[in-house]
Amino acid sequence: MNRGVYLAALALGLAVLIYATDEVTVILALLLALSAAVGFVRPAAALVTGLMLGLAILAAHAGSFLTGLYSPAYQGFPPAGTDWLVMACLVLPALAAAYAGAWARRAMAA
Repeated sequence: MNRGVYLAALALGLAVLIYATDEVTVILALLLALSAAVGFVRPAAALVTGLMLGLAILAAHAGSFLTGLYSPAYQGFPPAGTDWLVMACLVLPALAAAYAGAWARRAMAA
């Protein structure tokens, strides 16, 4: 798979995670599925995939908070300190899913 297709798939995954819904379970399921799928397709980039997808929600909220251009419908007030920490912790399941996808690809190749 060439680099352009990989970057396009990664950008599409980020867009879906950020703008698709505000339900936590749906966002987490999408985060895990996309991380695993991209990790499966590009096993060597599992670390970057997990970091980028895991930080996508934090980046979207930070951009919204800093610019004031877009405020999610479910957000009645700006995120508190613990909210930022929880959003940053989404890197862990994204990394785990990306490495699980990479492991599955390598297991199929062996």
